[in-house]
Amino acid sequence: MSRLSLAVGLSLAAFVAATDFAECRKVVEQIQATGNGSIPEGFIYEGPLQNFRGTDAQRPLTLTTDGCKYYCGTEPQYSGVIASFQIMTTWILPAIALMSQFPYESLSYKKWRNAEAFANWIGAPAAAITTTFWNIITIHDCAAKSALFTSPDESHRPKNALYILSCVNQYEYPRRKDMSEQDKRRDTALLRGVLWPYVKTDDARLSIRNRREKLENLNEHLAFQLRLQRRKGVYPVYISILWFGISFAFSIVIAFAALGDNLTAHSLALGLLLSWIPIVVFASVVDRNPTSATRCRELIERWLYNIDREFVTDDVQLSANASHWRGRNWHLKADEDNKEAFSIGDFLGQGRRLRYCGVTDTVLGYITNPETADKYLDNLLDDPPQQNVGNKSISVHKRFQRDLIARPWRWYATWLVAQAIVSTGSSMGFMVSFNTPTVGLGCRSLSYLVWWCCTIPSWVLLGLQQEPHPWIRRAMVIPNFLAVGGLFVIMIALSISRFDDCVCKSSRFGIGTGIPGGYMDFENGEFYREHYGVSALWGAATGVGGSTLVFSIAWLAWKWHKSSSLWKVTENGRMRLHDDVALDWLT
Repeated sequence: MSRLSLAVGLSLAAFVAATDFAECRKVVEQIQATGNGSIPEGFIYEGPLQNFRGTDAQRPLTLTTDGCKYYCGTEPQYSGVIASFQIMTTWILPAIALMSQFPYESLSYKKWRNAEAFANWIGAPAAAITTTFWNIITIHDCAAKSALFTSPDESHRPKNALYILSCVNQYEYPRRKDMSEQDKRRDTALLRGVLWPYVKTDDARLSIRNRREKLENLNEHLAFQLRLQRRKGVYPVYISILWFGISFAFSIVIAFAALGDNLTAHSLALGLLLSWIPIVVFASVVDRNPTSATRCRELIERWLYNIDREFVTDDVQLSANASHWRGRNWHLKADEDNKEAFSIGDFLGQGRRLRYCGVTDTVLGYITNPETADKYLDNLLDDPPQQNVGNKSISVHKRFQRDLIARPWRWYATWLVAQAIVSTGSSMGFMVSFNTPTVGLGCRSLSYLVWWCCTIPSWVLLGLQQEPHPWIRRAMVIPNFLAVGGLFVIMIALSISRFDDCVCKSSRFGIGTGIPGGYMDFENGEFYREHYGVSALWGAATGVGGSTLVFSIAWLAWKWHKSSSLWKVTENGRMRLHDDVALDWLT
């Protein structure tokens, strides 16, 4: 209890001893006017004022950093309760509310994965946006290409298979050097389950024991379960984002109503800095989020195993006489000996881990033309010994696995756009803080720059490597957590005006490198409005940052609308039953 009383007492003492720049100004002006005392040399700043547009007679009283510390003290001038609550209710609380709506894995035993995912979402937002946007693009491709296979009356059947494919794309889907044969069985089962019922219409193996109907029924039941497991809640998150947008609009109105005032200026800068948070949250909700990633993985692996077992006799011998085939019990789930062969790895959706997942894009690349897909399936599944690719001979299955990690130009475009979204928000916030008098690189603008630098390593690493080494990936947790901590420090510091001290008001960082600063003044918003050209810079920053937010949210909403046909489902939906397909594998 005594320690708590001591902490409270020290906090109150700090606020009591806080600087009052209005009183400090009166002291300096009184000394200048009455001559009662002299101001030491080097305390009054007489150099040029960056962006000042007034006359010499209108020049404000300016002190150097040392002069400010001498007359005003070294403590900050903390903001009042109302001003602090204004910033907190406008930006900090809505931002935290949005962060709470990330798709955390509540049913997973590995709770540390939520901490790692949060560090990636907030500490490496450009990398998270890259992987999430890319998966949204591939989901839209699945919805658009489902019409290539069948007539409109039967379009729901390929949609089932392609929706399963889009779900697989959010898992690791490893390429294992010491398990090449198992990988081939898994890849073959995936392509047979997704493509064979709709592409290879005249294959003899599909006419045996109503195999096409069995595969379609299997796809239908798995897709139904995955759709039920899909996390809902797009509309509530969209409403929360609208509230963030309203707060952003209010901040703009208040900032321009009190144009040039430091409090409203830096509140606007904070909003621009945080403008990427709604984009990351909304993208993670629009993307397919399973309520239980482990359960969905188990069902997909059982599905792959059942498809493999259905064709296992065919791979040994295909009888010309269908009557030679005998009925075989449908395997319910993978046994322990074969389960590892069909592993699709850990769930990586929404940028939880630095990795490019190319299953959907690779398969869709082969089925743009159904005739080409039919020919490719023959080569891939029968796997001739070698195929000429350029100057090399390579097996078809190895070519398939190589294509899984070959990132197309669209992915690199998404990678650059993701960084542009994050950099636009941080740079516009930097612009507002940098150009709000005193002009220069101060505590606020420098903290924005440091935060942005901490978010860069993971994004760069994702662009350089399809899947970074585990040790490198673990090392990226350090800058990610630094970025997360730095962002929360920035939000709290701005809410209580911790940066309103002599050092930060002087914008002195970078002196000697051509960056302006090194002095402070005591003027108010009305003076800045009249004698500094802040309106044009603030307007440009607001326009660019706001447009990026609006266009990104609109693009995500459009993709969600165009792709929603893939996952539409009702809980009382009726599934077709097949005599030869047991449903115990779903339990």
